[in-house]
Amino acid sequence: PAPPEENVVQSAIWMTQVKLLFPYIEKIRQELLEKYRQGIERLLPHENSLGECITDYHDVEYGLLCHLSKDHGLDMGGNQIDQQKLRMGHNVRNHLAHIDCLTLDEIKQIFGY
Repeated sequence: PAPPEENVVQSAIWMTQVKLLFPYIEKIRQELLEKYRQGIERLLPHENSLGECITDYHDVEYGLLCHLSKDHGLDMGGNQIDQQKLRMGHNVRNHLAHIDCLTLDEIKQIFGY
């Protein structure tokens, strides 16, 4: 049989990455929210990029979390590992949400290989 078309293969790769990576980055987001809960709550309510008023720290998504960290003084105590997790999670979320597959090197970096 003929090999599948490239778009079929790319779609299968993307769906697999979504199934494996979204739960992983969601777990990281939840950990960051809990660790920095007090600081996040001090900055709420805050509008997200869609103009929605976020009042519960559980509803703070990666984009808003990055924004709070960069522009509104969310103190992460200079924790470089947590800041790296935040950037990585935001990057992975954006790639996958825009139907963009991650490379093998990017996936290795996510899992620390």
